[in-house]
Amino acid sequence: MKLIREGKEVEPELIKTCVLYDRDTGHIVHVHQVASLPSGRPPASDHVEKRAMELAARGGNDVSRLKALHVSATEWDETCPHRVDPGSGRLERLPPLSGKRS
Repeated sequence: MKLIREGKEVEPELIKTCVLYDRDTGHIVHVHQVASLPSGRPPASDHVEKRAMELAARGGNDVSRLKALHVSATEWDETCPHRVDPGSGRLERLPPLSGKRS
């Protein structure tokens, strides 16, 4: 994640990632990431989760069916698909999409 501050690229001190998924299927519905700058205060995980739910609801999702999973920045790879195993609550990386669209 790239951040710009006063015209210069800065590395975030911390990135919090909250994955919202269907509690029955493990399908990921929404991902919310928050980055804090080195001089900033990291947001509380419950605040990140609450905001993720608000945004998912605003997007038309039934949030009563969703569960939240907080993952580290190293666990989440935005370049490939994921799902959550509903039984274990663990993030799973799926095979890459083929790139062909129907």
